[in-house]
Amino acid sequence: MLEHLILTTVQARILLTLFLQQRIGTAALVKTSRISGSAWSRESKVLAQFGLLISEERKVLVGKRIRKVKQHQLTDKGNEVAKNIYQISLALSER
Repeated sequence: MLEHLILTTVQARILLTLFLQQRIGTAALVKTSRISGSAWSRESKVLAQFGLLISEERKVLVGKRIRKVKQHQLTDKGNEVAKNIYQISLALSER
């Protein structure tokens, strides 16, 4: 039995944001893609399960403190899917 993934609008927004930004932190991704934090939490798990998204936690020095920052990027498969969504979007906007 084949499993099919049907992308939601929110997932497509996330993929396009990551495609255009390459690597981005959680706060910037949520702001840029105009989605809520709870939607990001839910949808990022789905995208990761399908092998489209990977997240890395890094420690960054901010002032005198070290903060943990999560950075997200597309896998090769995710990049290919996002590229196709981007091309479809461009084709639809050309009238």
